[in-house]
Amino acid sequence: MRLLGLAVLALVLIGTVLTLGQLGAFNTNVGALLARGETVLDPDRAALEATMFKGKEAIVAPANDGGAIILSSLPSYASLPFLLPRDSRPTEGALKLDYRVNIDPGVEGVLRVNINGVRRAERLLDNRTAPESLSIELTARELASGHLDVTLSLQGRGLIADCPSDESVPAVVTIAPSSGLRLGLDRELHTVQDRLSVWGGRVPVQWTGIDDRMAAFDTLHAAAMLSQKGYRPLLGPDGLSRGLLHEHAIESEPIALIETPVAFPVSLLSDSANTGTRRFYHRVNWRYAYARSAGPDARVPTELNLALDVGPPDGSIRRDLVITLNDRLLASRRLAPGEQTIRQTIALPPEAYRLENEIDISLSARNEQESRCEDISQSVAELLPQTTLANPVAIEPTEIDRVAAYLANADRVSFELVGGLLTSPDAQEASLLLGRLHPASWRPVSDSARAHVRMLSGGNLRAQLEAQDAGPSWIVYREGNEDGQIVARKVLPGDTHALPAVALLIGAPIGGQVVP
Repeated sequence: MRLLGLAVLALVLIGTVLTLGQLGAFNTNVGALLARGETVLDPDRAALEATMFKGKEAIVAPANDGGAIILSSLPSYASLPFLLPRDSRPTEGALKLDYRVNIDPGVEGVLRVNINGVRRAERLLDNRTAPESLSIELTARELASGHLDVTLSLQGRGLIADCPSDESVPAVVTIAPSSGLRLGLDRELHTVQDRLSVWGGRVPVQWTGIDDRMAAFDTLHAAAMLSQKGYRPLLGPDGLSRGLLHEHAIESEPIALIETPVAFPVSLLSDSANTGTRRFYHRVNWRYAYARSAGPDARVPTELNLALDVGPPDGSIRRDLVITLNDRLLASRRLAPGEQTIRQTIALPPEAYRLENEIDISLSARNEQESRCEDISQSVAELLPQTTLANPVAIEPTEIDRVAAYLANADRVSFELVGGLLTSPDAQEASLLLGRLHPASWRPVSDSARAHVRMLSGGNLRAQLEAQDAGPSWIVYREGNEDGQIVARKVLPGDTHALPAVALLIGAPIGGQVVP
């Protein structure tokens, strides 16, 4: 079957029910998804809904971090990775991008698409009211690569684009969650890992009507094991049954949607979105995301070795360099007139680290005379492979690392669901909290446990904290700020901290023996 067949398939799917193999995992209507218009409440679930595998055909979702893909300002960049099926081999396919454009009058813009570092398409932007689509046939080399790293860039210029105010955004391109790969395969999908690849690292989990305490904990524990491996469980009325969920939790291989450095130094160009020469008029950014290992032996880099080349500037242009780690300012300076080679070592303070981290390198160019912005000349810059994270050191374990070690030492962990059955959103949050506690290193049991997990939601948290027995205990929750880090803190008498909506209370079983 040729790509035409795949295109026909995609059209047929609109307004029909998509079936994920024989799993009965996720039945949904693509027409209903498209009818939502520009409002997508949950990008992860919307991307999952757009997947399909049936027979020798599959629609593959991108394995991004779950956020919406939005390119704004000129220039801007985004990466869209895909995991290709491994056991069922692709024979043909196409990348389909669904997007919507909003561009100011007088601004000229182009959307560029690179696949595995090779430029594959360009599309001029205009202000059409209807969503647009772009289809790119995959080459034999791309189909055989095992993964695709799709890099999107938004380029352009114009009076507004060249001289934006601090509030203006001259162009916005929003990539719809329905974007993905349309593949023809040599045989039907038949392995756990291939199904997870099609879902883009997302895992639909059935959570409804689980009245049995241990059955509920068993489901959450399996979902947490997937979370520990880098997947994103999505709990709801449709999804993998308990048995299939355990199969996926056990047989799946870890994935890293955010790179975890294992050997230093590591180049920032290992993310292909940072490669190549960049031409810009106002500002350009390079970003690099990486995770730190969560455990007592975690090592983090303490130096960023920056190697950046910039083109010769116009005499009227001033250029500023700003470097941040997790939005914390590390360095900023104005380049000297005529400066073209930047070699600088920037300290990365360990106290600024989180479980997931992002370095941002920003280079801006402005006219000395702001009124002459319409005449600004094009600037050019390139981040070199010598830009590395280096000099790793072990850092002190965090409180949540200590909680994970406590449960691992206990080996057998009992469970209490306080306040009745969790809603599916609360259960999903609870599985992510558990996933931060290395669930593969301990077993959920109904009795004879040496540690205990109380799963709390709503108004029962304060009462549970006040009733806590003597001995070590912690509350595990997600911070309410925009970072949303999962943290732990010890429970102390008279605790007056603000409480989250969903949390885990970790300690010894009631009347049980405290783990030394």
